[in-house]
Amino acid sequence: MDKLFAYGTLVNPEVVKQVVGRALPMREAVLHGYERVRHPRLFYASVQPNPNAKVEGQLIEGIDDAAWQALDEYEGPYYERKLVPVDVGDISREMVEAFVYVHTQQDTPITTAKEEDYRDVHPTERVAWRVLKVTCLALVVFVLISGIVAGVDFVRFGGGAVYYDAARVIRRDDRSFTLRITHLDQTYEATMSLRAYRRRYGRLYPYVNQLAKVRYQVGRDGRSVKLLDVELIWPGGGGNE
Repeated sequence: MDKLFAYGTLVNPEVVKQVVGRALPMREAVLHGYERVRHPRLFYASVQPNPNAKVEGQLIEGIDDAAWQALDEYEGPYYERKLVPVDVGDISREMVEAFVYVHTQQDTPITTAKEEDYRDVHPTERVAWRVLKVTCLALVVFVLISGIVAGVDFVRFGGGAVYYDAARVIRRDDRSFTLRITHLDQTYEATMSLRAYRRRYGRLYPYVNQLAKVRYQVGRDGRSVKLLDVELIWPGGGGNE
């Protein structure tokens, strides 16, 4: 079997290329009889049977043994492959068999929750609800203050357009890492401190040649770059589907 139905990060051809080392053929597909869910604590995406639902994604083809090994390592120990029928969604309504990664729930007693429910708190936990309300209020205040600060910083930086793009970590030392961003015919380099990254995202440190998704602002001079957001996506510790 050389086919995989992808519904999470693997719908991105750049991620697939980074994982397996080469580009693979992909086309739109639909998995009927399943719904997309999330792990309630770790927020990993998965699918589970639901006869009244469907999941839209991509059918990846041409996967050999080496590519399967790389994909299995990328998904990590919490996912296993399951063979399912997939609708490629073209005029012929062709149904093909393909593997799909499903959460194994080996980390019990945590169970899988619906994506729209994973933020819910049990109604009997009144104290938790109070804490949640206070936290939300504090978050709103923080966002407002951050917006004001960001606006001031935007003016100080000199304006310029904001882009979403892919980047690669090209250097790293004990204090910072440097990203190379390619946009159209321009190449930029931007540095972020490990302390700032860890404060924002936790303990995940970057590796050289690691792929990242970035949001950045290019100054009006067309040369200066300011990092606004960085999401390291490979290698990311598994289970990122």
